[in-house]
Amino acid sequence: MSYKSTPFIKNIEIEIFIELDKSYLKNIYQALMPELDKKHFTLGIKDDKLWLLIKGNNISQIRAAINSYLRLIKVAIEVLFITTHKIDLNNKL
Repeated sequence: MSYKSTPFIKNIEIEIFIELDKSYLKNIYQALMPELDKKHFTLGIKDDKLWLLIKGNNISQIRAAINSYLRLIKVAIEVLFITTHKIDLNNKL
């Protein structure tokens, strides 16, 4: 039996809901859409929250996908915050 595949697991689905400031929500959604692998991921807005559904059959693959998309979301939020607040990154705070 291979470490990466488990014969007992047929499908894994993970739903992630992230509550964001409403002024950021649509922009974050639009920023992430082009990055989506639509075969394994679904992204949407539900109940004023960013909603991400990740599907797969390999635990390692799912874990890597969760980490990658959470990192992408974090970067998108940081970029939006910096641009919205006109922060000059050349000035040391």
